[in-house]
Amino acid sequence: MEALQEINSIVEEIRGLSTQQIAELIRDERSRTRKAAELATRDVLTELLNRKGLNEAIDILEAEHTRAEWPAKQKLQGYAIFIDADNLHNINRIISQDAGDKFLIAVATAIDVSTTRDTDLKARQGGDEFIIVLPHTDKEGVFLVLSKLVNILKHQENEAQIEFPGIEFSASFGVCPFGEARDIRGALKIAEARMKEAKNKNLKRGTHIDTIIID
Repeated sequence: MEALQEINSIVEEIRGLSTQQIAELIRDERSRTRKAAELATRDVLTELLNRKGLNEAIDILEAEHTRAEWPAKQKLQGYAIFIDADNLHNINRIISQDAGDKFLIAVATAIDVSTTRDTDLKARQGGDEFIIVLPHTDKEGVFLVLSKLVNILKHQENEAQIEFPGIEFSASFGVCPFGEARDIRGALKIAEARMKEAKNKNLKRGTHIDTIIID
């Protein structure tokens, strides 16, 4: 009954409108639908892809590659990077939640600036974990991205110390080529394990920002 009333209401709304006006209403509705769908796949704080958005993007990437390479079925090449902004808890506890949010935004900004291709996937996995997926990238390319990322983070750390004296940006990285796993998600699992290895080494050495690449 409610659905019928809603339909009747819509009919009354468009009755008397010109074809052009109806077309504009349809375009506006499609635009709102697209924006709502995009918001559902974005992290609210950082505006990077969220977990849902990343999974959808990986599915599309792998499907497009499969279609493009058929019937040769050559494996998709590239790198998966797993990042842990592992000083977030201390920043939240010692300074403030606001400082912690700014730290996460700074990491997201560094990731976004370091990865400029339309095909690069950038996501906040949740909490203090971030992911970068670099399709069609060789070892030289991934080193270039990581080098830019680390340099930007160190610069941001220096700027943040003006507002929050004593703040330290601590981040650990794990990297895995796609070819080392069955698929991109498999490469991300290996990259996550390597990130944890890097994190343990950073803690032992007292290093704030460091990287580990195992190929």
